[in-house]
Amino acid sequence: MMNGVDNENNIIKKIFEARKELLVNKNISKAIIDLTALLQISDVENIYIIKSILALAYMENKDYSKAAEIFNQVNGYYQAGFCELLQGNIDKAKEIWEKLPENSIVQWGTSLLGFIILDAKLSPSFLQIRNYLECDIAYLIKADKLNYAENLIAYSEFLASIHPEAYKFIGKALFNTGYPNLAMNYYNKGKDFIPNDAEIYYLIAQYFYGQNSLPEAKQSLKKCLSLNKSYVPAKELLEFIETKARFKK
Repeated sequence: MMNGVDNENNIIKKIFEARKELLVNKNISKAIIDLTALLQISDVENIYIIKSILALAYMENKDYSKAAEIFNQVNGYYQAGFCELLQGNIDKAKEIWEKLPENSIVQWGTSLLGFIILDAKLSPSFLQIRNYLECDIAYLIKADKLNYAENLIAYSEFLASIHPEAYKFIGKALFNTGYPNLAMNYYNKGKDFIPNDAEIYYLIAQYFYGQNSLPEAKQSLKKCLSLNKSYVPAKELLEFIETKARFKK
């Protein structure tokens, strides 16, 4: 029979395993099942952690109503408002966020609403764009709120005037949600805006590799490494492409 300490350690281990299922293995259903079971056997402190992860799991599963309900239980009111936005409830999201103390993420939310309704009155900060732009575009696309994403992206030039990497963030969100050709447009804008950004050449190489355009991919990877010889993902992809080419001979 396990003592109290062993039982506590076992629960913590299972929490980390469920988190890994969600974030690493992308096995959302299993994560939800495991986290729900843990709620029945955990103390108050662990329940808060479990519910926070569970709310994220429901969000990833596009069950935004359930995610909002759980976020509210753990005082994640901004995230609950964002879930309302993902359901198309702009007024509800605005109502929730207006009641919150002003901080960086709430300021971003206010900016985000302005972009979505094409009536931007508040400029986001450099850090807000870095922290939230890419992620939020991806969530909007996954939630089938394409018009919201399009309206936000329509402000790309303005966003890039505040954070020069905004084009790149937009491109990554589009690439990772199934719009590689559109992503490439923003990668090219990003490259023109910051020609010495090593990462953008790696991202362009990823695009060309996905299109099976290996010479173009290699060229971009070499450009990336000429700017940053320690860029490990570029080294690995270039080595993989060259190894693949040797086996074809």
